[in-house]
Amino acid sequence: MFVNYPRWYPDRYQIAVAEVLWEKTGTNVPLPVEIVPYPDAPTNAWAPDDATAPLWRERFVAVQSVHIDRQDRMWVLDTGSVSRAEGRRAVVYEIDLNADAIRRVLPVPFDVAPEGSYLNDIRVSPDGGYAFISESGLGAIIVLDVNRGTMRRVLGDHPSTKGSAERTPVVDGRPWLLRESGEPLVVHCDGIAVSPDGRWVYYQAISADRLYRVPVASLVDERISAKWLAGAVEDLGESVVTDGMIFDDAGNLYFSALEEDAIVYRTPAGAFETLVQDPVISWPDSFAIDRENRLLVFTTAQIQRTPNFNEEGSWPTEPFRVLTHPLAPWAPDGE
Repeated sequence: MFVNYPRWYPDRYQIAVAEVLWEKTGTNVPLPVEIVPYPDAPTNAWAPDDATAPLWRERFVAVQSVHIDRQDRMWVLDTGSVSRAEGRRAVVYEIDLNADAIRRVLPVPFDVAPEGSYLNDIRVSPDGGYAFISESGLGAIIVLDVNRGTMRRVLGDHPSTKGSAERTPVVDGRPWLLRESGEPLVVHCDGIAVSPDGRWVYYQAISADRLYRVPVASLVDERISAKWLAGAVEDLGESVVTDGMIFDDAGNLYFSALEEDAIVYRTPAGAFETLVQDPVISWPDSFAIDRENRLLVFTTAQIQRTPNFNEEGSWPTEPFRVLTHPLAPWAPDGE
């Protein structure tokens, strides 16, 4: 198991990406015994006050998320947002899990991730040929041609990738507001998922409750104009306020239902069902699928309880957890 820690609070920051080592206990619940820097300690050793530290080609700076695709490659999104010093930029890293080493470093062009952008989540097509990144700072989708290593910014002017202050999430019974200003934080395109047949990219902003999809064929075709691509976007209607999304192989689309302390899913027929609801599921995010054991894996980020968003400016007392739950029941013919 791999986890990452965003550098949102540098005074508490210790590590960017880590591997969790486990010990079998004779029960169904293994115990984590050690969290080690991944792929190694030097890659995780960048510090803002270290003038001699190498730049982005050799060090993680502000990792937002990690994802492992069907080809067993780890993709690391580094926002580069902590420091605007010379040389800082958003970066996508491809890691070889067999060699435990960075295979490619892909700096995101400045016109693809301009000032104010924020790389959030990444999902890869089933064949491994393309990756799709949600950009939640300004609102857009970034298309990565995996084989060529090239990137394009699309739908940056389309309402489907935008959130609004008028739809402020209500979590733990109160609006999600910045503590110092009392204003809502508008988060644009965030949750993103690729359908198991590889035909569609589904996406949604946090500061919104409508789900959209667009054909993969349209996203990856560089000949298509922005106007034509905008016309290919489908509005799938009202959804839940969500931070994370992922498909299982049966075509169920899972959402982190932030306002409900729950995980819900949308069936292939378009109906929404609740998978699990519990107070411990506080701001669920960072979805993964354990296909061998048919489990959904997710974290409890508790973002609404961190110092920027609660009246006391304090930290959560509840641990940050990685939880699992059985996937939705398989159903014949997509029923």
